[in-house]
Amino acid sequence: MQTRTYYPTIILSDIHIDVEGVTDFLKSVNCNKLILNGDIIDGWQFQKNGKNKWKKKYSEFLKVIMAMIDNFRTKQVPVHIEQECNAHDALKVGTGIG
Repeated sequence: MQTRTYYPTIILSDIHIDVEGVTDFLKSVNCNKLILNGDIIDGWQFQKNGKNKWKKKYSEFLKVIMAMIDNFRTKQVPVHIEQECNAHDALKVGTGIG
């Protein structure tokens, strides 16, 4: 079993769903506070006629984030993506976070 590195606070800022390396990093750390700042997912890139398609690695990233929300103090700094996510009950942003 690998020892996880502890950081009091981790800040993810404007990653725009470019999750290369981020998912593995988050799996290897513990923290008391996770701050999601700016655009974590660019919903406009995944619109019906968008060039980008949802990939398995995006789902894996979100699963890791959701697990951290359950286990650590997590804070999301609101941005425009909230409106897109809150339109879907399963993706309510800000619920239980603080």
